[in-house]
Amino acid sequence: NPIKLCGFQAPDPQPIPSSTTNDIIKTGPVAFCAAAAHSASVFALGGDPLFGQIVKAGEPVLSAVVNTIFYASPPSVAKACCLPLIVGGVCFASMKADPITGGDVFK
Repeated sequence: NPIKLCGFQAPDPQPIPSSTTNDIIKTGPVAFCAAAAHSASVFALGGDPLFGQIVKAGEPVLSAVVNTIFYASPPSVAKACCLPLIVGGVCFASMKADPITGGDVFK
């Protein structure tokens, strides 16, 4: 009910989710990879900000690899088709002008 989202009515009570030790252990690889991706992006932003954006664009690829290897859940075909567009689009947008050709990258 959208009225509850706006705060006009009290929300319905929900049960507290239960987590087992096995559930918490399974989040370890994701936590490690998320920390590594964040560390890499912070390190990259220390140099060239454009390179940092390319590293951040690669995070969905890392997520797809982790899900495939550790959780046996590869991305759907539609998601896999979107990954090159995401990374390639950011790479293309981050391209610098070539000083030799006067700004045209493809000459």
